[in-house]
Amino acid sequence: MQVAARASGAAADSTDDVVTIKAGELRLLDAGTRASAQEVATLLHDDFVEFGSSGRVFDKPATVSSLAAEESSVGTIVREAGDFTFRRLGPDAVLVTYRVSRHRPDAADKKSLRSSLWIRAEAGWRLLFHQGTTSAERSIEES
Repeated sequence: MQVAARASGAAADSTDDVVTIKAGELRLLDAGTRASAQEVATLLHDDFVEFGSSGRVFDKPATVSSLAAEESSVGTIVREAGDFTFRRLGPDAVLVTYRVSRHRPDAADKKSLRSSLWIRAEAGWRLLFHQGTTSAERSIEES
């Protein structure tokens, strides 16, 4: 799987925190990371929750296992991420929004809007909450 990051959107903060958080988001889109339960678990907070585009809710253990199963069951998946924005909600919390285009060999391309809440924990920045929403082609301004 490849991850391509297009030009970033306007960032609310250009500190090392934003660089670290964006790197974490991109790692979670990478096939090698997704296939490694240990790597995914390291990026997710113990209280992690995801609202998936399917409408299902996932906790950390379910997410770790489903990502590994997804990557091994469908072959090469290419994800392109872009239009990142970062909003600092406090000294130890950052909201990230961005877009993903997913290309699979066995299915039609899928576009989604993503939002993530990262918090600084004792071990560093960890993903606490994530939501993916299937989207159309149009831009946020046109919605």
